[in-house]
Parts: sequence; structure tokens; C-alpha cells
Amino acid sequence: MTLVIVIVVLVVVVFAAGVVAPRRSRRMQAVRDRMLRRGEREGDEHGGMLGDAAESALEMIRHVADRSAEAGRQTRRKLQD
Repeated sequence: MTLVIVIVVLVVVVFAAGVVAPRRSRRMQAVRDRMLRRGEREGDEHGGMLGDAAESALEMIRHVADRSAEAGRQTRRKLQD
């Protein structure tokens, strides 16, 4: 349950950063992606179902956060037009 709340907060913060500061949100996205990819690699190195589950969960979180950041930047572009 706590993980779901953390993911929702992450998505909202990333979206807001994309709307308010698009350039900074790209840097934030790069740092976050690097950290999550490191976790994915570590999950991949550890065998078994738990390692696979950790890898797929981190990949899903990264994908959702990336789409949220892009949606925030797209909203910013629409507001400027």
C-alpha cells in the first residue's frame, strides 16, 4: 500500500515539474531513470521470481514516470500556445 502512495506522489511531482520547469524536469528524469535502471539491473542479477518481480516493477515505475513527465511538458506547450 505504501509503495502505491509513493508511486502516485512521484507521478504527480514529475507531472508538476514538467509543467512548471520543463528543462529541469528533463534533468530530473535523467537522474531518476539512471537510479531506476540501476535497480532494474540489480533485480536482473538476482535470480528467482523476486528478482524478476523487482525488475519488472521498477521498469513499470520508470515508464509511468516518464510518461507523466512528458504529459507535463506537453501541457506546458499547450498552455503557452
